[in-house]
Amino acid sequence: MTDQDRRDDLAHLLERGPFHEALATAVEHRGLTLQRLQHRLTERGATVSVPTLSCWVRGTRRPERPVSMAALAELELVLGLEARSLSDLLGQKRRRGRDAARPVDDETIWRDSASLSAVLSELDLVKPDLRVVSAHLRQRVDGRRVERTARHLNVVEAMRDDLTRTRLTMARLTGRPDQLHVEAIAGVSVGRQRATSDGFVVTELVLDTTLAKGERTVVEYEAHLDPEGEPSINCTALFYRPVRMCVVEVFFDPEQVPVRSFALRKPAGKHEQRSPVRVSAAGVLRSVVFDQPAGEYGLTWDWD
Repeated sequence: MTDQDRRDDLAHLLERGPFHEALATAVEHRGLTLQRLQHRLTERGATVSVPTLSCWVRGTRRPERPVSMAALAELELVLGLEARSLSDLLGQKRRRGRDAARPVDDETIWRDSASLSAVLSELDLVKPDLRVVSAHLRQRVDGRRVERTARHLNVVEAMRDDLTRTRLTMARLTGRPDQLHVEAIAGVSVGRQRATSDGFVVTELVLDTTLAKGERTVVEYEAHLDPEGEPSINCTALFYRPVRMCVVEVFFDPEQVPVRSFALRKPAGKHEQRSPVRVSAAGVLRSVVFDQPAGEYGLTWDWD
């Protein structure tokens, strides 16, 4: 690997994370041992042990307390990085105990969600009792720039006993909601579907097994959208609880690709962050993030 390759790798990790890989790469790039790094921090008045630095680099722990965040700010300077380039990868402070198990509400995830709440109440799906541990979303956009399919492959975990159902909520559709068709592929069957007057569509997904609290399974399904819809400008996944991994891919017609594209990151209750990404030679956009708080993650783009 050349020096330029290492710089490009570091720049990529500083844009997208995860935190521990970005930190490890930055330390390697500077050619410092953890002992030497700890000595440099001590000289700057920051107290952090070598075992703690090792945990940060390996991803088994991360800085959260005020004294650790202050040390992280000094660490960025020692490593020659821009201020907050590492700390911004941490997202929200991790919730613990009961807070970690409590999802954010629909109003936090979806703006102006009063109509959504009514539909969820009708379907008895108000509380999102199935946590998405990892998600892989693949969207296909045709030569008219219209989104045709969105395929979801998720590892999910039950947050209570006797769990048999979950939901797919879609909004900001570019075509007619009544043209949306959800196809079950694995682990689920499709139940009732409801649309609201302001653009929400909720689909009930019935699990093929009853889950006890803490049990995990895999579900896969695909949404087929209105072929006469308007041009698509984004592909994102939303999470009510922290997610371990989120992969989003968008497959374009090679003759119709965006002129600009961005990875989008918006932790719940926080401002949206964007970083430039390139469409591959095969016409594919990709975003991969790890260990993110509840929120919205994916891709957005401009056609002109």
